[in-house]
This record gives sequence, C-alpha cells and structure tokens, in this order.
Amino acid sequence: MKTKHFIYLLFISLIVVSCGKDKDDNPTPTVEDTTEYFRCKLNGIPFTDDARFAAYFSGNTRIVSQNNEEIMVINIDKDTTGTFIITGMGQENDMYYSDSLNNQYEAISATIIVTEYSKSKKVMSGTFTGVLQNLANANDKITITEGKFNKLNLGPF
Repeated sequence: MKTKHFIYLLFISLIVVSCGKDKDDNPTPTVEDTTEYFRCKLNGIPFTDDARFAAYFSGNTRIVSQNNEEIMVINIDKDTTGTFIITGMGQENDMYYSDSLNNQYEAISATIIVTEYSKSKKVMSGTFTGVLQNLANANDKITITEGKFNKLNLGPF
C-alpha cells in the first residue's frame, strides 16, 4: 500500500513540475534608440530645437542645440564618456542658455553624464540636469530637468 501511495505521489509531482512555465529561449531583444535628439525641460516647459550638433577640439567637447529664438550650449573639458559636475560659473565645464528675449543664463550647478562618445562612429549621447542663473538678475533662475541628448552628430570643430 505504501508503495502504491508513493508511486501515486511521484506521478502527481511529475505532472505538477512538468506543467510549469517554459523558459523563454527567444527573449525580446533590446532595441537601441538610434534617433538623434536633444531635449530637456526648462522650469517644466519642454525645450525644442531645430538643429543640434556636438564638436570636439583640443580635448574639449561642445554641444549646441538651438531653434529660431533660443540656444543652449554645453561645454565639457574632455572628449570622453564620464560624469562632469558644474559647481559655479566660469568653469571649464559649463552650460549656457539664451532665451527669446536675449536673456543670458549660465549654470551655477549642473551634472552632465556622457554615456556614449565615439569619434569613429561620430556620435555622442548622455543626460544632464542643472540650475542656470540670469547673468543680469541673480534672482532669475531656470531649472533644467529631463535633459537628454542622443546620437548627436559628433565631429571636429
């Protein structure tokens, strides 16, 4: 009787184990975003550009994004991937913005993270956030959030 009971439990266990979810041998591949763009929010309002590029020169890199009324420039003192911190105005790593009224802003704090930098592929990608201050009015500040540049055309300056 014990043998019959054991065989019955073994049979039920095999059925339960074999009914488990199959392993996915063909997982969905990750699709790389190859779209070129530069975007961010300035005090919560999306900044949209008409043109953008990244250029390297003498070990430095400059990113420029602009539309008919505004321009944003990011300067990095390296030509590689990494995290670049801005802690005040007038540094080698810097960020500038000029609005439609020609107000000039410079970063007082910012973080730029370059995740891809390839001179051979001619692309640059990364993220950024920061706070910019109006050069004529220290009380006028802009907070940059959700900053991202992707597959920017990278070339010599």
